[in-house]
Amino acid sequence: MLAAALLLAAAAGAAPICRDGERPPPAFVVVSPALVDDPAHGLQWQRCPWGQTGEHCADGAARRLSAMQAQDLVARLAREGWLGRHDWRLPTRAELRTLVDGHCVDPAIDGRVFPATPPLWFWSADTEPGNDYDAWAVDFRSGDEVLDDRNLPNALRLVRHRR
Repeated sequence: MLAAALLLAAAAGAAPICRDGERPPPAFVVVSPALVDDPAHGLQWQRCPWGQTGEHCADGAARRLSAMQAQDLVARLAREGWLGRHDWRLPTRAELRTLVDGHCVDPAIDGRVFPATPPLWFWSADTEPGNDYDAWAVDFRSGDEVLDDRNLPNALRLVRHRR
């Protein structure tokens, strides 16, 4: 029974494990259940991982896609104007790193701003020059960067420049 509860909590994106002591206030501003602004970098983020919805991102599950599927999805969303905007994209590796909260692990992200984020790898738009097989992702279990096979499924969180 306990094992089943732990599995359900992990699947739902349980709260991160954070260091004791006072944490700095979030550097991000929640502007709606779907959007988070990053004033320091001029970016606007999708609050919930792709596939999750709701005020606390508790509805649905993070959808994992291959890098090609992710690019196709982003192109379709740009054409359709998802959330009223046509400029959504996969973040760069550097942009994705700005979401990593060094005070927390499992997931390594501020759960006050990005709730229910599962401790998965999230695709970036970056690839390695001369390498047609891999793309960069950030592992939100630990906050590490990983070079992963583009055919394997990873989670997504989209970004756009605020204007």
